[in-house]
Amino acid sequence: MMLTSLAEGEERKKGEEGRRKGERKENILITGATGSGKSYIASALGNQACMQGVKTQYYNTTKLFPKLKMLKADGSYIREVARIEKQDLLILDDFGIQQLDDMARMALLEIIEDRWIFRTILTPVLDILTPLKMGLVL
Repeated sequence: MMLTSLAEGEERKKGEEGRRKGERKENILITGATGSGKSYIASALGNQACMQGVKTQYYNTTKLFPKLKMLKADGSYIREVARIEKQDLLILDDFGIQQLDDMARMALLEIIEDRWIFRTILTPVLDILTPLKMGLVL
């Protein structure tokens, strides 16, 4: 389990490239009210993962989606999304603060659907039913 291995400090052996054969890929959804420490916990898990040699990337979603929109305009969108998708651990923080437009929804789906062999930590600032209200569930 990802949380257990992070908590116990299981380090990767030198030469192991990112993912171990047969290793379970688990996603983490950290929920709670604003100010409850979701970002802190996600950052701590990301820091521990980095210390164990896990290729980790943190994004604040309120900054990520506008950045991706600009990259789409200059032609480097595909390269950036491919870089995001290749991370062993992706942390998407403050999800749900802003409503997603069509482009942001497509980018999110593109990133998430290709991550079935990787791990993702999501810290939404919303209740579990809000994605239905935001039109994120088809």
